[in-house]
Amino acid sequence: MKIFKFVFILVGLLALQKQVIAQTKDVYDVCRNGDTTALRKMLTVEPTLVNDKESNGFTPFIIATYNGQLEISKILIEKGANINAQDKSGNTALMGLCFNGNINLVKLLISHKVDVNVLNYNHATALIFASTFGHSEIVQLLLKAGADKSVKDNNGKTALDQAMMQGNDGVSQLLK
Repeated sequence: MKIFKFVFILVGLLALQKQVIAQTKDVYDVCRNGDTTALRKMLTVEPTLVNDKESNGFTPFIIATYNGQLEISKILIEKGANINAQDKSGNTALMGLCFNGNINLVKLLISHKVDVNVLNYNHATALIFASTFGHSEIVQLLLKAGADKSVKDNNGKTALDQAMMQGNDGVSQLLK
């Protein structure tokens, strides 16, 4: 009888593990596609999924922000997502948003005290990304939130240098 109970428990645990693994894979699709109901259910069953990482270092939060999912991002923050998490290249959700210019998500992150001065592996910051791609309104928000405009990337370039090289005159004026 003891062996039967042990086998029964073992089979149950293996089934549960399989279900959790399946949910882990699905959480990225849910965050990518904006299914708020499914995300809430997943996080109720397995709260640690909120800060899970894919092999490239992407978290559900990074995936949600890169895909412009404002409501999903709010849920993840509410459930304890690390908004400063870095992928394998050292990039953060904020850096991705500064690359693609999603001002609403940048405002959300700043309102939750995101670290605006995180360096990626090339020593680029969110400010350098926003300056390079000419997102002047985001540059203003980052500066107001305490972004350090003196930081130099691995090529010795500041946000101002990048803005000038790209011909982003409006951004250059903000950084002078």
